[in-house]
Amino acid sequence: RQLVLAESEGLTRRFNNIYDNVSAQNEFINKQMQSVTGQVNRLADTVAELNKAISGVGANGHPPNDLLDARDEAVRELSTFIGVTVVEQDNNSLNLFIGSGQPLVVGGEVNTIEAVQGSADPTRFDINFISGGSRQNISQMITGGEMGGLLRFREEVLDQTINSIGRLALSINQEVNNLLGQGLDLKGNVGADLFNDINDPKLMGLRVLPMQSNVSAVSGEISIDNTKLLTASDYRLEYDGSNYSAFRLSDGAQMNVTVSGSTLSFTDLPLPGRDQGFSLELSGTPNPGDQFLLQPTRR
Repeated sequence: RQLVLAESEGLTRRFNNIYDNVSAQNEFINKQMQSVTGQVNRLADTVAELNKAISGVGANGHPPNDLLDARDEAVRELSTFIGVTVVEQDNNSLNLFIGSGQPLVVGGEVNTIEAVQGSADPTRFDINFISGGSRQNISQMITGGEMGGLLRFREEVLDQTINSIGRLALSINQEVNNLLGQGLDLKGNVGADLFNDINDPKLMGLRVLPMQSNVSAVSGEISIDNTKLLTASDYRLEYDGSNYSAFRLSDGAQMNVTVSGSTLSFTDLPLPGRDQGFSLELSGTPNPGDQFLLQPTRR
């Protein structure tokens, strides 16, 4: 009996250590994203200034070879940090575009990017494109360079890893507790849970993250119904004023949402689809346009 308890404590320590290590990787990615955005903005300023200088010298009829070489080197260095599309203009200026066509440099004008806390999950930074007073999240649009590599590693490796660890922990937790409930302790009483309840209210609330842009103050709780059916993915829930839409973020698949009172459950399409192993309880009715990030296994 003492051996089982000791091994169980060792198991929890290993889970927590792995989780801490993966979380540290996520924090490192956030810091790298901040560093790379600074480099991108610095080089974009350099290209814009060189555009101005080249246009001015070109108007005098002298080929500005040194300036052209310096600009080419700045663009080359910039492309190591983020994927860029280069468009040459008639006045020898270069326009630079990133993401899905966002103008980073247009002639002598320059826009910027910034790494900020995610609109739903503050532990995962997003990349915003800033033009004038507007901000646009372009994290899903960035490819190439160090920034594209960081975002791809986080989405394809880190997110999957941390969610898989959580799914495994939930499964072991529930299976061991269920088995102990079928036996008796030293005094002949029905066995008690060894691990904490996976549907403790404090845990259920951590699994639902409202977007910062939401108009309503609606929150939610996720209940784990069947650990065997859980995936290693997060989900996005949207409300348009009359209907809910949900998407599994790992593959972009749309889910079927069944509403029963204030409880929402999720299955694959087409119907009858595979249940996702969890259900969501909302604290009220969201406003049209409200969105929620659902993380059944992340924490």
